[in-house]
Amino acid sequence: MPKLLCTVITLFTFFALNAQYKNDNVLFKTVYPQDLSTQLKLNPGYLLLDVRSKGEYADTSSMASTNLGHLKNAKNIDVQELASHLNDLQDYKNKPIFVYCSYSQRSRRASQMLADSGFTKVYNINGGMTTLIQTRGAVNGLYETTNKYTILSPAEFCQELNNKNSFILDIRSDSAYRGISTSITVNAMGTILNAHHIASDQLSNSLQSLPQNKKIILVDDYGDKSAEAATMLSSKGFTNIAILFDGLFNFENTNSADVSCKNSVWLHDTKFKLISPEEFDQLIKHDPQLSILDVRNPDEFANKAKNAWRNQGHIKNAINISAPDLFKRWDELLSSKNKPIVIYSFSSDMAGYNAASTLIDNGFTKVYLLSGGIWNIRWRANNIKGKLALIDMVTDVPAEYL
Repeated sequence: MPKLLCTVITLFTFFALNAQYKNDNVLFKTVYPQDLSTQLKLNPGYLLLDVRSKGEYADTSSMASTNLGHLKNAKNIDVQELASHLNDLQDYKNKPIFVYCSYSQRSRRASQMLADSGFTKVYNINGGMTTLIQTRGAVNGLYETTNKYTILSPAEFCQELNNKNSFILDIRSDSAYRGISTSITVNAMGTILNAHHIASDQLSNSLQSLPQNKKIILVDDYGDKSAEAATMLSSKGFTNIAILFDGLFNFENTNSADVSCKNSVWLHDTKFKLISPEEFDQLIKHDPQLSILDVRNPDEFANKAKNAWRNQGHIKNAINISAPDLFKRWDELLSSKNKPIVIYSFSSDMAGYNAASTLIDNGFTKVYLLSGGIWNIRWRANNIKGKLALIDMVTDVPAEYL
């Protein structure tokens, strides 16, 4: 597995694999970032509890892209140490505790632990810092960071593209920037219109080519290199720096309706179309000829995978043909050759990209690939405000992973 793909799987799923939502608003309550300020006012005497690692909380984690700041006055107890620190929280046994992490999965484990231990007013902040960063305006005055750069959501990134004082800098490798890397997922990320390019390993030797009087906005694949480069630029005296949160991976995964510039500035030459869960939902509702192809292995489709966290059910009406078996079962697909077909896998792994390319190369004309796979549907449904209806797309989820 290519290093960059390992990186994104780590960032996107490491803190979220054991996704369990069945305790939401049962053992504990949930609150969206957009509603957090209101809920805090309604619950005086509250505690904000950050259950990430000390490094994440302090913006000193070795994985730079997880340094997302924190909420003001939050108490930090790593979820792995929470069980041994419950006595430290006894003053809040019957007071409101608002719990968060990065992706709102560790915080769900922590919220369940608190509820099981007799804490009576526990709130999980849906989406964690990942979502708080992208709805920062909703928590004005609560957000703090020691980072010397700004983290931009895709929507904020679009706004910056209209600013003549912004300098967009793509720091991916030359092969990734040109779309000729060995990773099909990286090549599918395309480029941003009018972006400048300096590979990250050449950046420290190219400082003289960067404008001192403009905001430098760094773009990479998954956000890790941008965060590292922003820290380096800051140490070299650059003071107006921003990064695109989670890089082009996040940009391509964001619903086009929520990112005004996506269709006009995102340049890519994949003949299949990447779609968000929301766009997929619209296709299902409005195109009766749509076919849905699950390219995971049969064990994952049947919830029998040895890695139990990969047993996430399947999308309704999907047929399962694993990516390696496409040509063995080719006849089952031919009826969809000139009709729309949506391909998905577990997350954004290469199986889905390879399958989509295979169909295109063999004459299929309307091929879509679901960004983030089935995991993204479930995560967005349970963590993003207004997206709960997406969960109806997925069926047969094992009880332990509901």
